[in-house]
Amino acid sequence: MSRMPTVVLALAVLAAPALAQESPLRTITVSGEGAAVVVPDQAIVSIGVSRTAADPGSALAEMSEAMTAVLARLAEAGVAATDIRTSELGLSPLYDYNNDFGDGPRLLGFQASTMVSVRLGDLDLVGPVLDVTVRDGANSVGGLVLSVADEAPLLDIARRDAVRDALERAALYADAAGVGLGEVLSISEVFRHDGPMPHMMIAMEADGARVPIAAGESRIAASVTMVLAIAD
Repeated sequence: MSRMPTVVLALAVLAAPALAQESPLRTITVSGEGAAVVVPDQAIVSIGVSRTAADPGSALAEMSEAMTAVLARLAEAGVAATDIRTSELGLSPLYDYNNDFGDGPRLLGFQASTMVSVRLGDLDLVGPVLDVTVRDGANSVGGLVLSVADEAPLLDIARRDAVRDALERAALYADAAGVGLGEVLSISEVFRHDGPMPHMMIAMEADGARVPIAAGESRIAASVTMVLAIAD
């Protein structure tokens, strides 16, 4: 029986020439900062009421009555219901830990407390609102925050200033190094909001005393990091 001839196929592998190594991209990385400063046009203040009674029900009832009067006064002052938000509500026992009988803490009663955050779109209302609410039963005021209602346009100004600052720094570094600048390769942003700075005063009449409130200035800041190519 005849055999089929064995055919061996040889595959030639041609070695491709090595690709030329590209030069690494040369870059300059800089940061820039920008800010917009404006006088605040709104305030958020916390107004609280607390009452103490022998039993929890009485404490809650007295606290609720006082806060109802405060809310009514806020409405009379022109504060919209949507600008008032309950931020705290609590009921806790009160103990006397310093008794001489050695029987442990003695229950004194119960304290009910509540607090509302009030947004005021007119800074001239801060003093009068605090005055009338304190007169009508509020016994805690705090957490006054002054801010800007619409920060978007100010943030855009800060962002443009930050980019401009970064480009100016890049140009300075390139000139000092004796190189040229190419295209912008990347931009990353870090948002930053600085607090108010003293600027003006608002006086509140309360029982004949003038309580000054510093409205200050709000500083809306932005920071960017930019990477630019070095031109050949």
